[in-house]
Amino acid sequence: MIEGEPLLLARSLVAIQQVHLARWVETGMDMPAAEVAARLRRTFRAMFCRGASDRPSHPAGETMMSPLSREPVGSDRSRS
Repeated sequence: MIEGEPLLLARSLVAIQQVHLARWVETGMDMPAAEVAARLRRTFRAMFCRGASDRPSHPAGETMMSPLSREPVGSDRSRS
């Protein structure tokens, strides 16, 4: 796990969960709940766990989206 203030980390995780669930609802809840949970777990590992082995690669065709810009992470437009 990453170092940090426990309460702040907990609140950050709750915020991430809310964003994932809100996006799921916005898109009509067409994605199976198990896939939403799997994406949330991958996001958690990428943001809160240390080490390359804790950061799994994303399945082919899956693009991480920035919750703020709704642009693919790493694109020039998501860096502004």
